[in-house]
Amino acid sequence: MVMESAGPRRRLAGVVAAAMLLAAAGMARAADIHFSLPCQSLSGDPSDKEALVTLVNEIGKQYKGGKVVIDGAFPYARSISNVVAGKSQVHMALPYAPLTASADLPFRYLSPDLFNVTFVLYTNKNSPQISVQNLRYYRVETERGHVELFGFPVRAASSIESALRKVSVGRLDAFVFAMGTTDAEIRRLGLTNIKRQYFNTFTSRMVVARQADTERLDAELSDIIVRLKQSGRYAEIMAPLRETAFRE
Repeated sequence: MVMESAGPRRRLAGVVAAAMLLAAAGMARAADIHFSLPCQSLSGDPSDKEALVTLVNEIGKQYKGGKVVIDGAFPYARSISNVVAGKSQVHMALPYAPLTASADLPFRYLSPDLFNVTFVLYTNKNSPQISVQNLRYYRVETERGHVELFGFPVRAASSIESALRKVSVGRLDAFVFAMGTTDAEIRRLGLTNIKRQYFNTFTSRMVVARQADTERLDAELSDIIVRLKQSGRYAEIMAPLRETAFRE
């Protein structure tokens, strides 16, 4: 009878133990939440970007499953693509449009409502026939990270400035985007022939990739947001993003 040496068995046990430790470490890393934030303002007030950073940091203090990491601030479309490509887990935040939040989108919305944002339709004053009701029949652009919101074809603008200039000179029928940011750009450019019409008010939510662990992320982040709202801390943090009603 051949006796097996204890040495190989001990080495094998060591390898298995090391593998288990690595797997556990991998699970811990997988529980970390990576956020991608927009570098643009929706309200026209630069402090709203600071509010989102503060909110994510507050989530990090409350989250017990791992670390909360801000991967950076990016243009909207790139921030969303970071999530879709798996480079980050959560984009904060994107206006939620129930009619277009379908399975065709490459991302999913999480449940918590974060803040409201008012969208306005901008047209040339010499084109009074264009309205919210017939907008689908015209050439319309929006900020490139928001083209999925409308339920009809809308083109991505190369920039807010270029879209507004094209509307001003008649090369584009309409631009639709967040009131605060766009109004600020109109003032900066000194455009006086732009007509404004109320379009819609959207609530903004976090988005994740379709293949993400949506149920876990939704449960964890919803619970934290609820606690922050109940304590009053949420209102304090998000004051710069408090909705402003449409004004003529």
